[in-house]
Amino acid sequence: MSRGRRPVENAFAVVYGYLLLGISLAVYMNILTAGMVKAAGKTSRTAVRQRLFVVKVSTFIIIELITFPLRCSGILGLCTMWLLPKVGLKA
Repeated sequence: MSRGRRPVENAFAVVYGYLLLGISLAVYMNILTAGMVKAAGKTSRTAVRQRLFVVKVSTFIIIELITFPLRCSGILGLCTMWLLPKVGLKA
C-alpha cells in the first residue's frame, strides 16, 4: 500500500506500481516468446480451426434439430390437409 500523506502521492504510487508491473510483464513476455513466434502462429491456426469446427457442428445441430423438423411438419401439414375438409390455410 502507498504511504503518502496526500491523495496525489497515493495515486502516483498506485499508477507507478501498475506501470512497473506492466513493464516487467511485457519484458518477461518478450523474452519468453522471442523464439516462439512460429509456435504461436501454429497455435493460433489450431485455435481457429477448432473454433471453425465448433461453428460447423453447431450449424449442423441447428439444421438437424430445428430447421429440418419444422419444415417436415409444415410439409406434412400441407399434404394431409385434404383429410380434414374444414381446415384451410387461413388462421
